[in-house]
Amino acid sequence: NGTDQLAGIIFAMTSVTAIYSYMTIESFANYHLYEIWEQSRFAHNKIERIKDSHSLKGYITTAIFDNFYKNYGHIEKFEDLRKTDLRDLKTRLKVLCEELEIRKIHEVDPLLWQDFNSLLLARNFLIHPIPNPKEFQTMMKNLLMKTEGGKYVNVAERVK
Repeated sequence: NGTDQLAGIIFAMTSVTAIYSYMTIESFANYHLYEIWEQSRFAHNKIERIKDSHSLKGYITTAIFDNFYKNYGHIEKFEDLRKTDLRDLKTRLKVLCEELEIRKIHEVDPLLWQDFNSLLLARNFLIHPIPNPKEFQTMMKNLLMKTEGGKYVNVAERVK
């Protein structure tokens, strides 16, 4: 009947919105972390060469994004960062803020951080649904009845 079709359409639109909003934030974080990863490796290699130069010995001790390099620079392929704590999007955003020396989202806008966590829950539910009928119904109700239209798109815009 018409109600079932409308519910299906609403679910589809909400699902697409949540998943693509998540992907927008993930793409944003990955792009910037790639730049930091690449620059940290380049700078570290240049500094090591300069340190070996007798005339400049002792003048230059660290490179840009040195802390990032110490934690992740030894990883040869950017894709392999997924095997570290950076597989988690929250961690990627926190590390990105640290490396760019800007305040973390939860410090600047706790409500945005809460909305971002809500987006993560929705995305995880949609990608990995819970077969328990009660939990499934609770998540569906929250997703379809309690989530304001456009909320996840707004979260993605505000995180960037």
